[in-house]
Amino acid sequence: MTVVLRPDQASATRLEQVMDEAETLAGPGHFRTGIASSLHITVRALEGYREAAAGDDDVVQRYALAMSRAARQVEAIELDLVGLTLTPGTVMVCAHPIDDSADTFMAALEDQLGADAWFEAALHRDIWYANLLHFAADIAQPASLIEWVEERRQLSLGRMVLDTAELWRFRYEGGTDGRLMRPTVLARSQLGTLGP
Repeated sequence: MTVVLRPDQASATRLEQVMDEAETLAGPGHFRTGIASSLHITVRALEGYREAAAGDDDVVQRYALAMSRAARQVEAIELDLVGLTLTPGTVMVCAHPIDDSADTFMAALEDQLGADAWFEAALHRDIWYANLLHFAADIAQPASLIEWVEERRQLSLGRMVLDTAELWRFRYEGGTDGRLMRPTVLARSQLGTLGP
């Protein structure tokens, strides 16, 4: 399970188009993480995959409450999308926060989770990004993909506005949208909104 931030629709649509371009060079069989309906910024992973996870689980309710309390501490988060990068496993878009709201939310979430923050206790996330394509097969045109990403390392893709935090679990799906890990939303909180 993971706490994520969801982007505005215009940003999600724009980044899905970038994912489509990357996929033409990467070839078929990869996870289409950048599809608009599942594009996200990960804030914190809370546990590994488990088959039975539902909104009425005690721990899920604690996660949701912690997320809600942290979300009240910040207004909408804005990230400038400043270019692409390539890792051994993904094509990513890099993002720079315009202020300290993103880091404030991340710290508030850890604080509100308390002992439930155990899964990433030794990890400090110090970059903001969204994965567009997770590699799950051979790369069709590796040299061309490397060159394509290199040409877009400094590409401004606009400003992303994130005003919703969600608690997700993922499930594998293969279908008309290709291979992806489809999110199931277990809880949702608007940033800056009063609540429990």
